[in-house]
Amino acid sequence: MTPLVLFFLINITLILLLAFYPLISWLRSILFFKPVLKADSYNRPVSIIIACCNEELFIRQKIGSFLDEKEWIKDSEIIVISNNSTDMTNAILEEYREDPRVKIIIESNPSSKIKSVNRGVKESRHELLLFSDCRQVIKKGSVKQLIANF
Repeated sequence: MTPLVLFFLINITLILLLAFYPLISWLRSILFFKPVLKADSYNRPVSIIIACCNEELFIRQKIGSFLDEKEWIKDSEIIVISNNSTDMTNAILEEYREDPRVKIIIESNPSSKIKSVNRGVKESRHELLLFSDCRQVIKKGSVKQLIANF
């Protein structure tokens, strides 16, 4: 067998594997079905990280949605990083300063959102992290449903 024929056969084999990969995966999921085990009673503490900048219209509702008694997971924390906000965001965040469940970090030096998120990760106490934007609406019970997978 010449090297060119061998090269051709190897390539055809790879192409067929790639072409049939979805079918193989589907068959495997049916033959070796393994359901995801969820424990609705499992409520491990989570660190919720919110990086914001000029979000006065949304920040109070966002924090309130996580602090709702039906939503709150015991011993969790909310870390809010305000990155160079020039509107009333910082004043609104000061309202939560005394709440032990909420950690407020106000950065006055402009930096990127990812740096703010990384700062929140460094400040977190828990292994499970949930990242949220202020404008993102989270359906009630979503945090507990996410945690149940762990």
